[in-house]
Amino acid sequence: MLRLGQGVNAAIRVEEALRQEALLHAHATLETHLLLLQTRAPALRRAKDVPLDVLPAVCTVVFAAERVRGELDEMPAIRDALLARFGRPLRARYGKDFLKEVTEDYLAPRYGVEERVVGFLSAAPPPGEEKLRRLAAIAAAAPVP
Repeated sequence: MLRLGQGVNAAIRVEEALRQEALLHAHATLETHLLLLQTRAPALRRAKDVPLDVLPAVCTVVFAAERVRGELDEMPAIRDALLARFGRPLRARYGKDFLKEVTEDYLAPRYGVEERVVGFLSAAPPPGEEKLRRLAAIAAAAPVP
């Protein structure tokens, strides 16, 4: 594309590739959180409140559920199960607006949502510097005459 003078199209494709990479990283992080929750499931069933060691995992799953719905169809159901079990204690701890705020990019980290996941799932375009770095690497690998 660069050889054909289609720099704008190349930049758009690089941006899409960066978004896909971010989504893969988000999926890997979510998998880790879900494995933790699965491992702790017996203790979670007995707990009256969210144990502190799984609080970031619970909040991250709640944050991410709608954003990955198309790729991970079971996430909303997992979120709903967690909120059915721990919604009241979470609202008691964080306030009545917990559910609304935990899903907002700029507020989610205050609830323990992993900041990398917020960044990976953000609707904002990748940073311009990153796009330029990637384009430069592609151009260096396949020099444009």
